Amino acid sequence: MLTMILSGCLNTDSNKPNMLQVKEVDLFAGDAKKFQPFLGAMSGAIKINYTGSKQSIRADLEIWENGVKKETLSSFMGTLISESKRGDRVFDGEFIISVKQQNEMDNANKTRFKITSAFIDQGGSISSGTEVAADLALTGSRTINFGNQAQEFSEDEEIAIWGLQASEGIMQAVDLTPEMLKRVSFAMIVKISLQDN
Repeated sequence: MLTMILSGCLNTDSNKPNMLQVKEVDLFAGDAKKFQPFLGAMSGAIKINYTGSKQSIRADLEIWENGVKKETLSSFMGTLISESKRGDRVFDGEFIISVKQQNEMDNANKTRFKITSAFIDQGGSISSGTEVAADLALTGSRTINFGNQAQEFSEDEEIAIWGLQASEGIMQAVDLTPEMLKRVSFAMIVKISLQDN
């Protein structure tokens, strides 16, 4: 299974060759609202468009505790990029994630998160599940959003596309930048990147 990471920062209206366009979309828009009870409020979807020569997209998961990046789960999710009739690689799809928080029954000072994620495009889908444990008694959580404004990134960048923060008390308004993540008790950040394989 593959996995990728990316980050960048230009606003754009069109997808250019060798550039990655990323935009948050409403996972529960319209008729899809009926799936919210199953996926939960800590879910999100990111629209991804790419045309170029890279062969796969990889997603990594960063774990932050008490303002410090504790670990990175490399290649926790990934997918191949299809080759078009012109010979270039094209991905026009979404990354979807759902997180469920579970308190440890035998350890009140620990919280467990069950994560399900998927890449979906015209060729089908690939999904993965994993669990992350936090050595904290976390009582509340909320998503850290990318934003619904399309942004364009170089194909060589690592991009933070989605996050979740959790706290033992009051949560602060934060974004996906490392400077803001230094303020949180706990966070999980998904980063994507394009790979040559």
